Amino acid sequence: MQQSWHEIITENGCLSYINDGRELKKLLEKYEQEKKRVCFCTGCCAAKSKINDIPKKLYKTHRIIHFINYCESNNFIYGILSGINRGIFWSDEIIEYYDFNPPKYTHEEYQSIGALTRKKCKQRQIDILILYGPSPRQSRRVFAWLKYSKMPWHYMTKRQNVSIPRFF
Repeated sequence: MQQSWHEIITENGCLSYINDGRELKKLLEKYEQEKKRVCFCTGCCAAKSKINDIPKKLYKTHRIIHFINYCESNNFIYGILSGINRGIFWSDEIIEYYDFNPPKYTHEEYQSIGALTRKKCKQRQIDILILYGPSPRQSRRVFAWLKYSKMPWHYMTKRQNVSIPRFF
């Protein structure tokens, strides 16, 4: 029996699924009042320029370009989650070109990536992650990284993200 999207995200520790821009705005206002630092993140991709540079110049998929433009136009802190034992790449971090996309990760690799993500978030005083991604079934690997990071996180899909800017 196939799991529902809700089962997939909740078993990986997701706090909530963000349905629309009003919901996101309310959540961001809540965290601002609580003085929590929020970071928007998305998973990496195979389509990259063969250069060493910041994420904006390295990644070439529509999803990541749209994500970066959205975050920059709203002055959001953002990062790219990567499974190459680097955890999360920050918007200002130079990334050495890599070509790595294993079909599966071991439990130990998920734990290592999660621990590094948590460490890098703590170094930048990030309290909450908001994952922007494709459908839950396509994001299982990233959900596992977040689960093992033990960071509080929320999830919104590309579909919801398209309508968000009009609410700000």
